[in-house]
Amino acid sequence: MKKGKIFFIITMIMLISSIIFADNLIITQSSPATNSLWRPSMKIIENLANNIESNFYDKSENLYYDSYDNLTNKYSYLWAMGALFQAYDEMEEINSLKNALLLDKVFSSINQYYDGTKNITSKNYGGYDSYVVKFGGGSRYYDDNEWVGLALADAYNITKNTTFLNGAEKIFDFIKNGYDDKLGGGIYWMEGGNSKNTCSNGPAIVLSLKLYQITHKATYLEFAQKVYKWLNATLLSPQGVYWDHIDLNGHIGKDTFTYNTGIMIQANVLFYEITNDSTYLQEAKTLAQTSLNYFAPNGEFPYWDDGSFWFNAVLLRGYQSLYEVDKNDGAKYIDVFSKWAKNIWEQKGKALETQSLLYQAAMLEIYSRLYQL
Repeated sequence: MKKGKIFFIITMIMLISSIIFADNLIITQSSPATNSLWRPSMKIIENLANNIESNFYDKSENLYYDSYDNLTNKYSYLWAMGALFQAYDEMEEINSLKNALLLDKVFSSINQYYDGTKNITSKNYGGYDSYVVKFGGGSRYYDDNEWVGLALADAYNITKNTTFLNGAEKIFDFIKNGYDDKLGGGIYWMEGGNSKNTCSNGPAIVLSLKLYQITHKATYLEFAQKVYKWLNATLLSPQGVYWDHIDLNGHIGKDTFTYNTGIMIQANVLFYEITNDSTYLQEAKTLAQTSLNYFAPNGEFPYWDDGSFWFNAVLLRGYQSLYEVDKNDGAKYIDVFSKWAKNIWEQKGKALETQSLLYQAAMLEIYSRLYQL
């Protein structure tokens, strides 16, 4: 009897253990891939920010240099300033350097690019020049203004400072004026331009949706829906990524860049959050998968040392947006991206610090976002 009882007890223990082990296997296999996510250290983020403030900031003018050696164009173009503002937004999200004052400072610097006043009778809506106004200014690009507008909307959500919200709404007024019915709709790349680009329409959609979430003004949602419909009908390629532009002769420029698809992943997630229509969520998932297959089939995202590293920061915005609403589906994109970002840092390290301000801002945004995740 004793031997029989012992055998029965051992058998039951083995059976229970096998059930628990099998259950653990199921849990492990179904858990999000981000269990293996590489997280950059806070030191990396702080070093990037310190490098920008030490080597790119001119206190006497309250402006940022374009390059490490200050020899190309002395001060930055608006594009890089929008990228920097967004990067500091992400730092504020993780509260790494208690940098709310940095947001104010960068915005005051950006305001030196502001040109014109709102005038609804002549369509001369105020907007930001591509270069510092007192040093010659430049053309007004709708996409550059939109990137600043997105950073302002995010800054408002973080700080609740209405100065940022007012600035974002003012930019919306400017970009809305860049829309007309030629080619069936769409926003031009720049004032007086001859093309309508994904990079001027995608961020306009996202800005409109962010402003709708903040204010609940119907005009923002209606504008986003109109632009979204035109962009998908005109510049979404059969490969499931977005072409660059269409000119006024109807010729499509079929170059493809990571940021154009990344911003539309984010747009679809925002539409899903606002409408609860799962069609938008499915489209975001489809775009995430096609972007990964198209741009990084071997886990390596394309970039060049001229600043287009930033294109991938915008792709990460899309991946992060998807992950935040569907962790199980979104985790694989974050994983692949984080491994790529880890390899870039390990391969190039401190040599990256001498790249342009746009490049610095892109790195700071990417590593700050990965730290959040």
